[in-house]
Amino acid sequence: MNLNAIPPTEVRDNSPSGDPAARLILDRLVNDVLASSRENKKALLYRLLRDLLGEQPADECGIYNPDGSSYIFLVPPRLHAQYQVTPERLAQWQQDLAAGETIPLHETVARLRSMNQ
Repeated sequence: MNLNAIPPTEVRDNSPSGDPAARLILDRLVNDVLASSRENKKALLYRLLRDLLGEQPADECGIYNPDGSSYIFLVPPRLHAQYQVTPERLAQWQQDLAAGETIPLHETVARLRSMNQ
């Protein structure tokens, strides 16, 4: 899923409906959001993304700058985990299982966190 999202304040034409009054309302809303706290912005972003992508997003989602370059790339947790698991890491896990070695969950989490740093 690719979303070509352009911030409303950077769009110089009227709203998609062609209604200048709707455009003015949208600009005011954006300005109110931009003036709010970081926590409120995060809460709003969460709600917007949840509305846009659904409860269980299954696909990747790119949000792009007006020139078409990538701004941010969102990946659902399942795909993120798949991207992080290299064939070498998977082979090591299978080897550990075959050897009967068990690793406590807290240690596995600590290893994964250290790999992401």
